[in-house]
This record gives sequence, structure tokens and C-alpha cells, in this order.
Amino acid sequence: MSKAKKKMNKFKKIFGIATLGAILMPMMGLAAVDSNLEPPVVTITIDNVFEILTTVANWLFGGIILLAVIFILIAAINYLTASGNQTKISKAHTMIMYALIGVAVAILAKGLIYFACWIAVGNSGYNCSFF
Repeated sequence: MSKAKKKMNKFKKIFGIATLGAILMPMMGLAAVDSNLEPPVVTITIDNVFEILTTVANWLFGGIILLAVIFILIAAINYLTASGNQTKISKAHTMIMYALIGVAVAILAKGLIYFACWIAVGNSGYNCSFF
């Protein structure tokens, strides 16, 4: 092994150890625990549950709407390029119908969560927002 390769291997080892030390240094600092700290008290209320459900429902609703728009665009392209082919036209109609059914189901599911929140929370001050 040449002298340059030995130097390079030594440099790689030193650089690797220094990098590992730099990565582990914050962990060592965080390992120092104050013994006077109390564990956090987590209280789960119905408001927290519906806040999580509403957030998840909003994300899923957005994803379903995005997928419906994509399917409607694909169906529109199929419809425009059908050139009188009845199978492609019927396929495009079916895709649009299923996309609209998906949007309707998503709206109903979101409404069901809103309704359940409205029934469960009542006048406790939590805002059961539909959007």
C-alpha cells in the first residue's frame, strides 16, 4: 500500500470518528436528566379526540378530492380521445360517475364526524368545524 493511500485511510478514520462524535454530542447533552422534573400529565378529553379525528378527516378528505380531480381529468382525456368509440366513452362516463360517488361518500363521512362531534361535545366550548 502506498504512502498516499495510508494517509487517505488514516484521514478517513479520523474524519469518521470526528463525524460520529459530532452526531453523538447532542445526545450526550440530552442524556443529563434533571431529577426534579415531574413526568408530564396527559389528559385525554373528548375535545382532543375530536380534534385528532377532524385533522385526520381533513387530510383524507383533501386526498380523496385530489384523487377525484385526477380521475375526472383522466376520464375527460379518455372522452376527448374516444373518436366515437363507444367503449371508451362508456369507460369515461363510468370513471366520472365513480369519482363523483367518491366525493359524495367523502362529504358524507366528513359530515358524520361533524355530527358525532356536535352530539358528543355539545356546548362545552369546542368548535366542531366542518372545514
